[in-house]
Amino acid sequence: MRTQKSINPRTLYLNKSLLSCMDGFTSCPCTVVEAPMGYGKTTAVRELLKRIGCRETWQCVDTQGAADFWAGFCRALSSLDAALGDNLIHLGLPTDAATRYEFTFLIQDTAFSESVFLVVDDCHLIDSSEVEQFLKFFLKNLPNKMHLVLIARHAIFSDLAELRLKGYINYIGLEQLEFTTDDIDQYYRLCGIGLLKSDLDRLYALSEGWVSALYLFLVNYAATGTFTPAQDIQTLVYQAVYLPLSDELKDFLNGICLFDSFSLQQARYLWKRDNARTLLDQLLACNAFLTRERRTNQYHLHNLFSLCVREEFSRLPAEKQSVLLCRAGQWHLQQGEYDRAMEFFYRAKEFNLLLGALEKDKANSFTTENKEILIRYLLECPTPLLSSHPLSMLIFSKRLFGLNEPELFEKTCAATLEKILENDRLTEEERNNYIGEYEIIRSIACYNDITKMSQHHQKACELMTRESAIFDSDSMWTFSSPSVLYMYYRESGMLSEHLRVIKEAMPYYYQVTGGHGMGAETVMEAEVYYMRGDMENAEIHFHTALEQAKSKNQWSISPCAEFLQVRIALYRGNYRLAVSTLKRMRENMSAQKHYILLHTIDICDAIFYAQLSEPSKIPEWILNGDFANIKLLFPSISILQIVYGRVLLEKREYAKLIGLSDSFLETAGIFPNVLSQVYTLIHLAAAYEKLGHYDKSAEALKKALNIAMPDQLYLPFAENGQYVNALLQELGRFSGNATYAEFAQHCREFQKTYAASIQSIRRRYFEKGGRRLTERELEVARLAAKGFSNREIGERLFITENTVKARLKHIFEKLSLRSRVQLKDAIDKM
Repeated sequence: MRTQKSINPRTLYLNKSLLSCMDGFTSCPCTVVEAPMGYGKTTAVRELLKRIGCRETWQCVDTQGAADFWAGFCRALSSLDAALGDNLIHLGLPTDAATRYEFTFLIQDTAFSESVFLVVDDCHLIDSSEVEQFLKFFLKNLPNKMHLVLIARHAIFSDLAELRLKGYINYIGLEQLEFTTDDIDQYYRLCGIGLLKSDLDRLYALSEGWVSALYLFLVNYAATGTFTPAQDIQTLVYQAVYLPLSDELKDFLNGICLFDSFSLQQARYLWKRDNARTLLDQLLACNAFLTRERRTNQYHLHNLFSLCVREEFSRLPAEKQSVLLCRAGQWHLQQGEYDRAMEFFYRAKEFNLLLGALEKDKANSFTTENKEILIRYLLECPTPLLSSHPLSMLIFSKRLFGLNEPELFEKTCAATLEKILENDRLTEEERNNYIGEYEIIRSIACYNDITKMSQHHQKACELMTRESAIFDSDSMWTFSSPSVLYMYYRESGMLSEHLRVIKEAMPYYYQVTGGHGMGAETVMEAEVYYMRGDMENAEIHFHTALEQAKSKNQWSISPCAEFLQVRIALYRGNYRLAVSTLKRMRENMSAQKHYILLHTIDICDAIFYAQLSEPSKIPEWILNGDFANIKLLFPSISILQIVYGRVLLEKREYAKLIGLSDSFLETAGIFPNVLSQVYTLIHLAAAYEKLGHYDKSAEALKKALNIAMPDQLYLPFAENGQYVNALLQELGRFSGNATYAEFAQHCREFQKTYAASIQSIRRRYFEKGGRRLTERELEVARLAAKGFSNREIGERLFITENTVKARLKHIFEKLSLRSRVQLKDAIDKM
């Protein structure tokens, strides 16, 4: 016989097996909860975290793509620390050593005053090896007081057993989540129903310990007085939870089901009536399939219920579905979340709205990680509609070039011009402005031929009565290169002519783009002076270029100018100025969230420390040649290869350098890049010489000289003097070529100054005793390396937090470090 009192279906019950896992939430970096749908994973985690009494934030994975995962991840962290979330969204998904290093720096540098939990729900939907690798990296590098919880229907890590053995993961599976007959008895009694043993045995046989089934049987019993089994769980959800709702509630759910989680403001926007709060309260009161997060007031639909409601949504007339999808897209558009807005407009097949969002975004939301989505939008958009949106076609064209889609770029460009010319609804002025925009885009295809590029810019100036609408004046001009000279020096013997042309050409470009790239020609001139050994003029023009770049907020030009300052300082032996400039470059990048320059700044560091023969200071991804998945744009790949060539010399991997040189030279010939050719040949000569292949060494050096001499490029040889100075002297003396001799003499003079500066810096800052920490500094450094905050270090050492901050800054400068992660490595080696 059953006993019954007032039934409360919202009562939560956690079994003893599950409660026994609670300590693992705080003792392990990561908790993984794995079980099929309907075993109460999400509900259990919410209740356990509530009992722990911690701060929490949730990410519900709703798509397979890496880009969408990262956007959701950053939104979740923003609720804990807005600045952290903003920094990470600009950084992008860390897929290589450089971006992972920066991610670690950002996450470790965030101070949490209490334990926080980041819960990632529905991880099984992730179909990206990059995301899986990131999550594994993240759980191994969590900051103090942060914990990760991953909820999935099936295994997400292939090496789960190993991660558990190493203590990284607290695991909760079916064994902990299934209800026994005793659990069913206690659960139902809490809800107001006492059952006979025969009833308990029958319920266990029907549910097999499946929590959602037990909950739905309970709801069904409350309505009908029986435990009638349904064919499947989805049918039970539909019959017991969805069908009893009023028509108004069903209509309300049709809108909000488009989001896995949402705010009251979102619900009101989608519902367009004034009783959204009342309806949400009704849903909260009548079942446990809608929950509200305490700290953020975000509402969440349970997966089972969400699937049911979305199935009903799919049965709505296409017109009504489109209205609701567009309403969701408009919400994201108002928030500036253009990628999500475009996604909803695409689902609604409202390409007119999609193109409007694209024009606001200027396609900046699309990277190599999600370029297939942009291409899909382009290919599926009706041709007549595209024809009426010339600005969208121009934006598609511009972005396709940057995403290295040359064939589609050419095809789209040709179609764009054709449609602009055919569009009889445009006034003559509008048509000319669009054709001018087209000319600017065509100039990109002529990279790096300044003369041809300028011809397009001049045509644009003649046609346009306004500035470009598709180019942001604050977007990146340099393709992430730290050198303008590297970009546009394409032919030996023509350097002075290249410089003359770029000085004449850039004003036309500035006119139509609002000063995009301002200061580029002055940086290039300063670099020319540097390469010819005229440090005074190089410094003058560096300062001019920096001011020009700042006047138009040209954040990609400033690092080119500043890195030249680093090289001049190194030549003069001013180590402090060089290091402080490199530090400022990185701080500016972080402060302005220009993480696309992350690899650029690392390249600058690598060049600097390679010249000082300090490979341990070179960013690890460059030192190890880990170039997979780097976010460096293709036109700058060759300059990375220059750096890596010098790194291989420092590591004495001469055979490897020789083996890679052909591919380096092939890449350098694509645009082409003369500086890449010169440096690669010098490095090749050095490698051959080290292996005793003197004829091949001399041959490579002669090729480098033949390219460099017509333009008086002395510094590449001076910078590598320790490797090629003797061979250079022999060539000058025995070749019988007076030009070689004269050029070699100039190189040796510059090399003497350069070598003396390097020696002075090494003696003072790197050799024994030069970098020793005081006892007090060592105390601070050891505590910081263990993860203590500045406040905690101060409390332990009885000094103020500001004193700790000042001492850490001095320690970082003394050891040439830039983060606590590097500090930990340095302390471990002491």
